[in-house]
Amino acid sequence: MSKIHVLDKQVANLIAAGEVVDRPASIVKELVENSIDAGATRVTVEIRDGGAGYLRVTDNGCGMNREDARLCFARHATSKVKLAEDLIAIGTLGFRGEALAATAAVSKVQLRTREPSEVEGTEVTIEGGIETACNPCGCPAGTTIIVQDLFYNTPARRKFLKKETTEAATVGAMVEKLAMANPSVAFEYIKDGKTSLLTSGGDLRAAARSVIGHCVDAMLKVEGASGDLKVTGLVSPPEAARPNRGGQHFFVGGRYIRSRTLQIAVEEAVAGRVPEGRYPACVIVIEMPPELVDVNVHPQKLEVRFANERAVFDMVSNTVRSAFDGRSAPPELRLASARQTLMPSAPPSESTDAVQPLFAQNPPPAVPVFAQSTPPSRAPRGRLDIDASDWEYVPPKKAEDKTDVPPVPAALPLSGEPVKSAVFHTETAASAPVDTPPPEEQKMLDMPPSFRMVGELFRTYFIVEFESEVWLVDKHAAKERMLYEELLKAGGALPQRLLEPKLCTLGRADTAAALEGTKELAACGLEIEAFGDDTLLVRSMPMGIDAAHSEELMMELCGLLREGRREPTPELTKRMLHKTACVAAVKGGDKEGAMAGEEMVRELIASPELRSCPHGRPCVKRLPRSYFEKEFYRT
Repeated sequence: MSKIHVLDKQVANLIAAGEVVDRPASIVKELVENSIDAGATRVTVEIRDGGAGYLRVTDNGCGMNREDARLCFARHATSKVKLAEDLIAIGTLGFRGEALAATAAVSKVQLRTREPSEVEGTEVTIEGGIETACNPCGCPAGTTIIVQDLFYNTPARRKFLKKETTEAATVGAMVEKLAMANPSVAFEYIKDGKTSLLTSGGDLRAAARSVIGHCVDAMLKVEGASGDLKVTGLVSPPEAARPNRGGQHFFVGGRYIRSRTLQIAVEEAVAGRVPEGRYPACVIVIEMPPELVDVNVHPQKLEVRFANERAVFDMVSNTVRSAFDGRSAPPELRLASARQTLMPSAPPSESTDAVQPLFAQNPPPAVPVFAQSTPPSRAPRGRLDIDASDWEYVPPKKAEDKTDVPPVPAALPLSGEPVKSAVFHTETAASAPVDTPPPEEQKMLDMPPSFRMVGELFRTYFIVEFESEVWLVDKHAAKERMLYEELLKAGGALPQRLLEPKLCTLGRADTAAALEGTKELAACGLEIEAFGDDTLLVRSMPMGIDAAHSEELMMELCGLLREGRREPTPELTKRMLHKTACVAAVKGGDKEGAMAGEEMVRELIASPELRSCPHGRPCVKRLPRSYFEKEFYRT
């Protein structure tokens, strides 16, 4: 008996449906693209219960007659391709003839359609790929398709659908992309009876404003052409760059695509203008002859192949760069001539920020560790960016000079010097009663105070004298690594309940990613809930992070969730904890207390593995004494 047999038509349709239809958003994409191919100028998308229970797409396109209305649900039935040669230059959004057949195979579908020249329309009802009714009906010109009970006959597929809020957010994100890809078409998106998105059918900026918001008004216009290739769109200015690529949208021939090539082209154009790790938001539309792009390389047509990828890359990069170059620049500052004085010398009482003594801004505690003396008078300052207020010149002692020299205030003793306490001195320590400190404090006291905090450079780097070296400590990188290790050791961040929950507007795609990744977010100390289509309500933040950083942290983590959906959960959680530590760590330019700086340096000395941040960048730069002697020609 033969082991190979031809599958039943119904089983074959169910298998084929899995390649095209995997969630409500994919159905919306296929149906709306059919509407646009039909010449529609207005499209309405309505969903209930996340789209799995009820989904409707209505357009005012050309409609169909009775014969076409029945035939459109057959596999590989299409009006857009007839010959093999037509595949070389595909000028429509749909062409395979699979979407309606795949949708009808796994749901209950009702189709109502009428051509503008006809008096009556046609209503076709299909359940599980089988036509159950076909009758004349009254309906407006155009087509309406209603899809209900998605995956009702394939329970195994239905259980893989996400929560209703997640599916609804995914549908909303898809409608947004379709609206920007076809700005001349007016879109209306209705969710659970309420209009969530409405576009007027104008230009690209108007469509993007309806989708993204009024921040589009500040975006730069992108426009360029070379031969048959044309690039238009919008790109955000450097100050509006995002922590992830979630705001980047690329369109070719009226369809949204994913393209790493185009992402790199945009990032190359803004290199040196946007900080590292930040990405400009953009809406890039590429127009080219259909024979120069192959759209038949992905089941859902989300990827394309260009005939000349390098030409497209260069065109996008150069056009975006030109948009930045044409931006009105701030007034140029010019140096005065040698005979002119640009600005008067600063009086002695003024200060500069280049090098800041650590204890000048953060005085010692009320009960000091070291014996106090009368502070030295403030030394006058010149034009050098060095604050000498904590430096004191002590001349060499003469034999007859028996005066005790007071110690320099606000400095830890060098290695080998005895510690003089304000409570008791080392020479009387043996006779003075001392309480035994706890083991952790005793360990800290036993650590030899072999470093000295010299100051702070640019409010970013601690300057530390340690043994025969000078250490430059990047306080943000060091604190980030320490917090990251603490989070890993604790298995996550402790949540801190907010007295007043924070609203974060992220966009539908990021909102959907967050709602889908609530488990990973909980490990980072975040408790969220949906608050509209593109807004989240944050009820808990990680301990130690100010609530004002809630939106920044959510954007960072949502970017990771969108990029790492296929990663193992432990690895994704580690990356998210790293981002949490990065946001929580003190930033360059922030003020850091003196004692916190000392504690940071102690940990770096005791734990060499902390001397590089999770990004791989160094936290400490070590300059030996020989380096300075060589630079000053002392050796």
